[in-house]
Amino acid sequence: MFLSIAALHLLEAFHGLEYLRNELPGLYEWLVSPTVKVGALIVALYFIITGVVEIRRLRRGGNKATAVHRAHDDTSKQETHGPNSPVMNAHDSGQNVFAPGGTVTFHQVPRSTPPRIAFIEAGPIPVGHPLSNGMQTGFHLANDGEEAAYEVHVQPFEIEPSVWAESGRLSRIAGKPGTGFALVWLKGFPATQFAVGKWRLLEAMAKAAATTHGLGIYQPSYTIHVMVNYKDGAANSYRSRADLTYIPSQHHLEFSNPIYEELGRNDTGQLIQPTATTKQQISLSPVLVDTGPGSLEPEPFADSRFKVIRIFGVRNEQIATQVTAYNVRARLKYIYADDIESFVVDPAAWVRQNVEHPEWLADLDRSVDLGSSERVRGILAVTIDGKAQTLNPPPSSGGFADEGKILKVGLWTVHGTVSADNCDPLTVQYGLQVDKHGNITSWSMPRGQPLG
Repeated sequence: MFLSIAALHLLEAFHGLEYLRNELPGLYEWLVSPTVKVGALIVALYFIITGVVEIRRLRRGGNKATAVHRAHDDTSKQETHGPNSPVMNAHDSGQNVFAPGGTVTFHQVPRSTPPRIAFIEAGPIPVGHPLSNGMQTGFHLANDGEEAAYEVHVQPFEIEPSVWAESGRLSRIAGKPGTGFALVWLKGFPATQFAVGKWRLLEAMAKAAATTHGLGIYQPSYTIHVMVNYKDGAANSYRSRADLTYIPSQHHLEFSNPIYEELGRNDTGQLIQPTATTKQQISLSPVLVDTGPGSLEPEPFADSRFKVIRIFGVRNEQIATQVTAYNVRARLKYIYADDIESFVVDPAAWVRQNVEHPEWLADLDRSVDLGSSERVRGILAVTIDGKAQTLNPPPSSGGFADEGKILKVGLWTVHGTVSADNCDPLTVQYGLQVDKHGNITSWSMPRGQPLG
């Protein structure tokens, strides 16, 4: 209607109506007739009504979208509210609160996971590290937990008998994806970062592998155990364990997946017994672990017949409390090739050697007691007069061992069980290779793996 009136006014302003009246009287009479005016009014009303309806529909849809968006913002953007505000507290508790735009229901927010330090890589210090002089090496660490880790310390670890490494302490590693670098050096060097030899962990592992396994054609990997202790913000203590393996073919160090433990604390802040991540308490009994095969020089022994001595190691790794494993003994079953021949040495011989004075003569025992963190070495095989063979322990401590079975040239598997009076037994498995000169190479084997 408005358009029609406007059009008539325009025609009149430019003398269009006069033209129509004079030249087209029929069209002029139709345009100004009541019928056309009523029709134009009806059409105009139709468009007005439909426009109003459409505007209301759009507004209702917009309100719904705004409400959904506001609810999403209220539940996902906690930082828009203060830590003590009703909305924030309700978000933590799962309650309903009234907020602008209506009542919003919040879901319970899961608590953040505690710190979980993992070993990533052993290698040189990162470029730009504040302590870097270009020579240091150590362990790259990462925190897989959401909470920060404090007082992060890689515990001293043994690379081979009498060769130890230790580490510096990190004050903090941020929560995931926080990372850190722990300097690791060999003990026995001057207390200066410029003593180059102290940073050669890779070379020390390679030397230990060569000493343990010999220089045969087959060069198996060499594995030791490492662990790192740390705390959370509430001073609860944790520990991560992993294997550090030297791979000869790659001249490379590699970590296994970590095992996490929650150590906890008592009312005085002292450590209590470890707790697994499943919250199951670990027994405070002694814990026997395999430290792998190795070798000993024959000089400390009174028995001058020994030329080559291959050993295996066992440690009492219970450190949560001082507890001794009593009457530790070993049973070894030797299997030749594909079970063509087998025999048992029971008990195996333990080496009792004075660690502080290794030059003193070592004795062989049938059983030993192991205090917390103490290690003992057992005899796998020796070379006497150019022949590889086992040993039977002496009837009493300090006596001479009896020669055992001759080990034929070829491959042997040794299945062992180490037991004590007051803890669970330990199962071990090693491989032995004997050549025609009586030389012996030894290596660890996963339990159940065929010799192959």
